[in-house]
Amino acid sequence: MLILSTAYFPPISWFDSAITNGGAVIDQHENFVKQTYRNRCCITGPNGKLNLIVPIKHNSDKKLPVYEILISYEQPWQRLHWRSLESAYRRSPFFEYYESHLHDLLFTQTESLLELNSKLIKWIISMLEIKLDITYSEAYVESEVNSNIDFRNHIHPAKKSSDVIPNYIQKRYHQVFEPKTGFIEDLSILDLLFNERRI
Repeated sequence: MLILSTAYFPPISWFDSAITNGGAVIDQHENFVKQTYRNRCCITGPNGKLNLIVPIKHNSDKKLPVYEILISYEQPWQRLHWRSLESAYRRSPFFEYYESHLHDLLFTQTESLLELNSKLIKWIISMLEIKLDITYSEAYVESEVNSNIDFRNHIHPAKKSSDVIPNYIQKRYHQVFEPKTGFIEDLSILDLLFNERRI
């Protein structure tokens, strides 16, 4: 059983790992960890990698499980994310194909981070036209039980996925700004969707 963390527009390696393992369990009972894909994604623009971060409410110093994390709407982050996506992908081959539905999804206000991520992951799976069994844990999942494959801390913005995931190789594909920035590995699945419309 592959264990993953929830993720905001997950990176390509997140989906590749889930597909390779025939599905995955998202641990919604793990403690939320800052500066991870749980509330951010990486896209590319003319100046290289760009992080899009979903702000969360900080009620205390207490560690909270992912399912209790609430989104903050004090700042217009949805509008900022949309502008960044438009700027980065307006010239990509398939952005216009997904634009309307993606805009509606992004601007639908959800209370919890898990709810937002779940909606986006479900939408991406349907757009990729793949069968992928994603379930959610009923309790914290111990990584050593029943030979679980635990990628909760492997797929991370500060780590190169090909260094920490066995046999993972990022396949090259066309990127809008590749002539300027070079090919950038393991961006959000949106980058692949807008440029290739496949995985």
